Amino acid sequence: MKQTLHRLLIVALGLLGTAAMEVTTQTPVVQVVECVRDNAPPHLTIGDLRIQARGEQVTTPQLSARFYSHRDRDGLRAMLHITAPSDLAGMRYLLVEQSGDDALHLYLPALGKVRRVNSAGPDGRIAGTTLDVSDLRLISQLLGASSISRDRATRWHDRAAQVLRFSPTVADSPYRRVLATVDEQTCVVVRAEFQDAQDTVKTYQVEPASLRQAGRYWYASRGRMHDHRLGSHIDLSLGAVRVDRKPPPRSFDPAHFHKVD
Repeated sequence: MKQTLHRLLIVALGLLGTAAMEVTTQTPVVQVVECVRDNAPPHLTIGDLRIQARGEQVTTPQLSARFYSHRDRDGLRAMLHITAPSDLAGMRYLLVEQSGDDALHLYLPALGKVRRVNSAGPDGRIAGTTLDVSDLRLISQLLGASSISRDRATRWHDRAAQVLRFSPTVADSPYRRVLATVDEQTCVVVRAEFQDAQDTVKTYQVEPASLRQAGRYWYASRGRMHDHRLGSHIDLSLGAVRVDRKPPPRSFDPAHFHKVD
């Protein structure tokens, strides 16, 4: 769960914050990136996150959760709290971005303890689905990319959009490059292709009708992630989105995040 805990949503999330980055001198690139950055709130609460999964390797077809994030100069802090089904309720993931080494912590109620896990392994998948934490940090990866370029201008459902190309900055990312389509009107990432050295591994996309506002920020309230190799798909639905209240600091403390209501 280490890498997209925004664009959950954040991809999917489309609401993740910003990080230092280097861009080319192409004016269109700078304009689009600044647009996305300006649409990223410093803190975020998703009170009703629904995840529906379909595919042969899926063991938990439906999940409900709450999601909290905060970004400052030290980086991103994000926490996912599973609320349903009942056998997984109380399970929590905490991502703490650190210079050179992000930390992912997992709390399992049945064991009653917190452990640090490897996001590149099985623990990087969210509770019985095929959704990886890396899939939930699209916006964060986009804004933190070490280099980024404009691939082309395009149309998205008859709306003007720009396609950006970048390489993920996280060392254990399974992707070599990402093509992110940004809607010019709302600055939301509305489509993304996650590629390795051979081809496109996963595709994320949203429909225009799913675009919503929380305060002055735009986000996608629904999105779908296709895993082309596993033949699975994940539907994400975001409700009760708030950007006007900072989550309690304990929500992002490895020693206390599992105790916050």
